[in-house]
Amino acid sequence: MSRFGIGFPFGPVFYPPVPGNDTFTKVLLHMDGSNGGTSFIDSNAGGSAHTWTATGSVVTSTINKKYGNASFYQPTAAGSSLSTPYATEFQNASSDFTVDFWANLDGASLGSPQTIAALGDQNSANGQRKFVVVLTNTGIIRGVAPKSGGFSINADSASAIPTTGWHHIAYQRSGSTYTAYLDGVAGTSVTDSGIISAATGPLVIGANYFSPSSYSAQFIGYIDEFRYSVGIARYSGNFTPPAGPYN
Repeated sequence: MSRFGIGFPFGPVFYPPVPGNDTFTKVLLHMDGSNGGTSFIDSNAGGSAHTWTATGSVVTSTINKKYGNASFYQPTAAGSSLSTPYATEFQNASSDFTVDFWANLDGASLGSPQTIAALGDQNSANGQRKFVVVLTNTGIIRGVAPKSGGFSINADSASAIPTTGWHHIAYQRSGSTYTAYLDGVAGTSVTDSGIISAATGPLVIGANYFSPSSYSAQFIGYIDEFRYSVGIARYSGNFTPPAGPYN
């Protein structure tokens, strides 16, 4: 909206693409599409062509987005998710990895933990997961790496995410060091040489996966520019979040 109240006279703002879609990139979702759409295209340059399935209330929204023409939107937590089946390229127990994206809580109040993204199956019978990115009930971003034997490595952001506006979230493993970032600021890194569980379930955005085919702890809000990289820790310290979509 311009200061005259008649909208932007030159149309939406264009953000030039930035480098970041490379051979390490196994998932890249720009979340572009029509308002209320259920088609999500994976544009990764380093992996396979993954098919993503939206269930429940998950849609693309042109109302609120960070880059491009739309974003992932989950307005309710009633059994919703965006998921793709497990792929071998997602899993390397000894490899560095990075998951990063933009999130907007849309003013929702915090009350219980929400899972923003997870790789693997949380069923108590096998419990095999590579990573989980959680929004705690106090707004802290928590990256969780489940270890063999039922324990987890938890790395928290330095501060809570605001409930309004777009904010950049990242979680990575670099060797045996795990770090969560909020808006480019690192939380306290955690070093643990424990063996990470082998993922055996789908990669899910907006929920946890429990076999058979059920979801819980859903995230409510918007997500944009979701990237999952295997074989690289993208960040070596505090950083400036990307100023455009990854090319």
